[in-house]
Amino acid sequence: MSEKYPSKYSNGKLVSAAQYITEMICERKAIKDKTDLHYRFWLQKKWQVFYRNQIASANKLVKEYDPKAVIAALNSVNGKKIYSLRAPHLPDMIKYQSELIHKNKDKTTVRKNSIIKKDIEYYKNEAEHYRRLFNYKVLDVNTRAAYKEDQRLYRKVGKKFVPVNDPYAYDGLRNGFWLIQVKDGSTSIRQEVYPQKAAIHAAARLMEDKLIDIIRKACEARPSKTPLSPEEKKDWDKFIKKHGESFNTLHYPSMQENAEKIVKTLLGEAQP
Repeated sequence: MSEKYPSKYSNGKLVSAAQYITEMICERKAIKDKTDLHYRFWLQKKWQVFYRNQIASANKLVKEYDPKAVIAALNSVNGKKIYSLRAPHLPDMIKYQSELIHKNKDKTTVRKNSIIKKDIEYYKNEAEHYRRLFNYKVLDVNTRAAYKEDQRLYRKVGKKFVPVNDPYAYDGLRNGFWLIQVKDGSTSIRQEVYPQKAAIHAAARLMEDKLIDIIRKACEARPSKTPLSPEEKKDWDKFIKKHGESFNTLHYPSMQENAEKIVKTLLGEAQP
């Protein structure tokens, strides 16, 4: 898409390069003739012929040269003395400005490329530095999968080899701290909200099973069922009649739930 330029004589409307260059020449001629240019001056009878001749020449120039070179040539010291785009020495001035523009572009490109190369080299050096510092390796997907499979362990059961670990077990965990307990037949994974309490948390989890046994034995020390006397039974029936049949059966927390509550209290996690 060709570049557009603001027109002084169309209320700032964007116009083609040829029209912009033609307005420059007409403005220059008007100053020389000590006359004024008004809005859409090319519609005035005294400017119509000159404008048509100049815009035809401008269209030829912008097709052959870069419009920026034409404008630069007209704004140069010698170019300011030109009052017609048909001046015989104008093409040489435009060629000279074109060469300058291309040289500046080449210098800018070289400078940008040089900066980009320096940046790339810098980040490569930084990456190599941290790779050596942390012994970090960037692996593609296949290499990482192969690396994971190399970590899989097997145990011989009869004539078969059964995997005893899962190298992908922790790949799905989100960022954060995790407390993991592995024991025969099960693996417990809990997110550790307070990393500073990890040691206490781990010790408490180890005691959880023992707490269940303690609670169970404590319950076994009591009679599992105590018969009510006739008077107690009568009072109990009155209580149910008054408060509803929901009290026919009483529910107690499970031993596991009691153990977990004790552990939370030890860890300071219990709700107030």
